Amino acid sequence: MHYYINKNGNTIGPCSIKDIRAFLHYGSIKLTDTVQPAGTSDWQPLSTLEDLTKLIAESQSPSTLELLKSLRAGERSLGETTKAITKKFTTDKSKPPPRIIRYQNYDRVPQEQRSAPILWQLLTGFLFFPPRLWRAASTVFSSNIYLKGKDSRGYHRTWPRWVEIVIALMIVINALAWCIALTWAYPHVHALVVTVGDLLREAWSDIKAVTNDAPR
Repeated sequence: MHYYINKNGNTIGPCSIKDIRAFLHYGSIKLTDTVQPAGTSDWQPLSTLEDLTKLIAESQSPSTLELLKSLRAGERSLGETTKAITKKFTTDKSKPPPRIIRYQNYDRVPQEQRSAPILWQLLTGFLFFPPRLWRAASTVFSSNIYLKGKDSRGYHRTWPRWVEIVIALMIVINALAWCIALTWAYPHVHALVVTVGDLLREAWSDIKAVTNDAPR
């Protein structure tokens, strides 16, 4: 079954129950947001969605600490504990698939996840203001960046994952360039600061001399 989610007046969907769990995990939606099962007209809070409650319950598994405690207490053998920990880290269902939000209407794509603004921030940040580059890179690494073009199913395309490698290289190159620039500029800037300081001291001495010589 598929569902539609109402968040701040915007409708997201269709999405599966696993999609909803992932949205909750990443904070994209809240349990107070409303959901509508496909083919119905009723909206209900996510917290009352029975399928979601079942899925979360099924995905719960004992923590590694709990498994080790059971080993220490003699409730599990070493082999059983090792197998349980291995299974937890290889088949843990509680890990949601990353970045699965999809859009069919570009107007609903958040401004900070649109291709053109992010590209502008990356370029201007790389050339002029590194914090702007870091902020844009953080968005790319944690969210989908959407293009206006659509795929065969009518969903807007997203930047491919190799873009993240390019952005990581941009950050490294930018950091090296700033280090080189600062290393080159330091002697010149230091000399300029010393010269300005000397001029200010001389000007202050002249002002004091003129003030002292002035008739009272």
